[in-house]
Amino acid sequence: MRQNAAVSIVASSVRAALPFTNADIEQGLATRFEAVVDHQPEGLALTGNGRQWSYAELNAEANRLAYAVRARTNHSAGCVAYLLDVSPEMVIATLGAWKAGQAYLALHPAMPQRAQAEAMTNVAPSLLITNHIFEARARAIAGDACEVLTLESLTGSTPADNPTQTTGPSDAATVFFTSGTTGQAKAVVRSHRAVLHRVWLSTQYEVIQPSDRQSLLTHCSFAVSQADLCGALLLGAAVCVFDVAHSGLPAFREWLIDEGITVLRPPVQLFRRFLATLDAAEVFPRVRLVALGGDVVLPADLDGWKRHFPSPGVLHHRLNTTETTLLTFGEVRHDTVINSETITAGWPVPDKALSVIGDDGQALSVGEVGELVVTSAYLADGYWRQPEATARAFALDPLDARRRVYRTGDLARALPDGRFEFIGRRDHQVKIRGYRVDMREVEAALREVNGVSDVAVVPVTERGEQQLLAFIVPSSGLLFEPSAIRQQAKGLLPEWKVPARFYGLASLPSTLSGKLDRQGLLAHARHEDAQAAERQARAGAPLADEVEAMVAGLFEVQLRLGPVGRAGDFFQLGGDSLTATVLHAELERVTGVRIPLEALLVDATVAGMAVAVRAARASASTTGPRRPPVMIRLRRGGTEPVFFFVHGRSGQAFLSPSSMELLGPEQPVCAFQATGLDWAQLPQMTIACMASEYVRALKHVQPAGPYFLGAACAGACVVTEMANQLRRAGEGVGPLLLFDPPVRWVGDRPWLTRQFLRARVALRKHNPWRRYAKTIRALRDKAKSGRAQLDANDPMALNAAADAAFNFEMARLRHTDWYYDGPVLMLRSARRLARDGPGRRVFSRHLRGDVQWFDVGATHRDVRRGENAIFADRLRDAVTIARQGLAALPSTTTAGE
Repeated sequence: MRQNAAVSIVASSVRAALPFTNADIEQGLATRFEAVVDHQPEGLALTGNGRQWSYAELNAEANRLAYAVRARTNHSAGCVAYLLDVSPEMVIATLGAWKAGQAYLALHPAMPQRAQAEAMTNVAPSLLITNHIFEARARAIAGDACEVLTLESLTGSTPADNPTQTTGPSDAATVFFTSGTTGQAKAVVRSHRAVLHRVWLSTQYEVIQPSDRQSLLTHCSFAVSQADLCGALLLGAAVCVFDVAHSGLPAFREWLIDEGITVLRPPVQLFRRFLATLDAAEVFPRVRLVALGGDVVLPADLDGWKRHFPSPGVLHHRLNTTETTLLTFGEVRHDTVINSETITAGWPVPDKALSVIGDDGQALSVGEVGELVVTSAYLADGYWRQPEATARAFALDPLDARRRVYRTGDLARALPDGRFEFIGRRDHQVKIRGYRVDMREVEAALREVNGVSDVAVVPVTERGEQQLLAFIVPSSGLLFEPSAIRQQAKGLLPEWKVPARFYGLASLPSTLSGKLDRQGLLAHARHEDAQAAERQARAGAPLADEVEAMVAGLFEVQLRLGPVGRAGDFFQLGGDSLTATVLHAELERVTGVRIPLEALLVDATVAGMAVAVRAARASASTTGPRRPPVMIRLRRGGTEPVFFFVHGRSGQAFLSPSSMELLGPEQPVCAFQATGLDWAQLPQMTIACMASEYVRALKHVQPAGPYFLGAACAGACVVTEMANQLRRAGEGVGPLLLFDPPVRWVGDRPWLTRQFLRARVALRKHNPWRRYAKTIRALRDKAKSGRAQLDANDPMALNAAADAAFNFEMARLRHTDWYYDGPVLMLRSARRLARDGPGRRVFSRHLRGDVQWFDVGATHRDVRRGENAIFADRLRDAVTIARQGLAALPSTTTAGE
């Protein structure tokens, strides 16, 4: 329904595109955007996170932010930063900065806090924009240097009309950090003129129209995002935002269809992995253009594109750098024949003169390999407030003072037909997942890891994808522990910069000339990989059955390893969050059954995943009533006390994979689920009976205390009753860990009781009340995303789950006059904290013991999201306090997991 509504809005308001000529380059970005708004105010401009904005609405949102920015920057030109995720708010912040006459510096939430703070120090923005989710992190990295502005603080009284524009084409528009040849990141500045020239190039090649719906998949901290964002909004098209890293590839496939994307602009690595998840028959006929960037395109990529994106669609590939923007362009149609192992970089774009020079600086002939040099008036403007570095890198063209010359550091050669072929990096920079990475920057970070004496990072290409290998010399007297080094590296580097594999060496090998022997390192890696494969094969040989053989085969394909035994762990063998989503999609495709995503975290070995597959198959093939257990063990083993987790209103036993990861690998987890989810069992009608049932199940796992208990949302009423029952029986209970309980405890209100009973009657008559329909939609969304063990296409299962949810609500309404006087750790969203914080005592009036509050996000949805950096930090703090409280209690426990 959402897609159809959005399409109808576009169709009713689309008019001829506002012309964009070469002369339109000489203006400010905000001026051009406002011209588009005036031309088509009702046209669809932005979608994301289930919302959409017309051009007039988006302009008003950006204007409100612009006035707030101007008020805090004294109307002086400069730079503001923002810390936001891949979301519509990121687009609003970008436009708001430009309308306020400021350049913007985008900070990726996945960057380590230290790297964010260094970027703030280097650029010294006058303001940091964020939202409630990242507010605590923003204030930490801003310190006393600049003010922090949250988007939620903007009010309706803020003006929404266009502010007066003072910026011109030569003013700074963006600041991007890129790896430099010294291993230190540098802040590259682009002017409004350079950005608008890239938009003009879109009119030459991509012919963007107001009817187009263009994807924005990349965070605005990366320079490639500008073509996605400005190429849509400054030409009248809709920009559609989607966070693939957060939602996963299966959800991306559904979004691509539901959103009606016509221009898809993914990084090459993302596109490659997306193609690997598709069935042979899946096609996307509405996508007229796939524009790839960020890496070299392979013939296999084109084969996949031709298979899934039918004619008359076309594919564009390009070469660009942060300092030069777009350099070359190539187009592939369905009848294009490719005879080489890689795709050429294409032809130079207008206004960019390319040449290839040798080590002596002289131009080389056609076919000779040398360094690629660019001469143009539309390069980046240099490095932020570094005039000397800018002068060295961007030399004036002696033939034309308006143009500058930039040596890219890329190796290339000119072809007889005028195209260029990209060979690779001349220096120590490589492309990992489409991101430019300087290996010396990675080495510098790894040298700060405890126990590392020396390190070398070497790139390797495996099946068309580049990865980093790290060779570590441990400090004297210490053992080489790759898992510990990887864990520390994740705190210093973004995920894409963390090496895929780590190898230990007594010393780094040298050539006869005294230089690092990189070939010797690669030979060592091949030897170690071969031995590891043999160990894995011996550890698990023979595989138990065809299910384990199937899972092992998928491991080998996704991780590009030799034989993997049944003890092989997906994450320990080099898997990451992105490859995990691909593996999950492949398992479901191959088996034909739905497998909960958390199965990867229960046991990520071949044998463990095979157990999950067998269970899913058995569940799918069961014909009679199935009686699910009241408790599911999400993770076995570990040295910490078992964490018993109570479900929320939906009754589903689920703890997000990211939250499981934050609890640590040594934390066993058991989760409860409500009875009655299958209509084969009667549900518990009171909170006390539900708690008694869960305590009995808990005792089977851990006969004696102290106990570590927690709950999601409304499950707080169950877990507090469980704790009371356990304490009355003489058992010790540690601090309860509550994930954003309800705002108020309504008690036995007759009106609400009647409303729930009416909904119950409507359910039985198959004429759902609107609240029940909302519950069904929520459960279906949870099932599709793997957060509920339900078949999203099974109406009986969804109805049963909704019925169980209403039973739980009725039981909660009857649960009155209770209290709990033990310690509580409460992870609270800002919205609920404001209504139930200290001094309000709405829900918390039932808590008479020590309550510690942790502000973790803006809304209830932000709580339990491991991708929320603030939540991650607060959850770790709360778990540490809970474990300390447990350790202080007398222990009579016999054994847990």
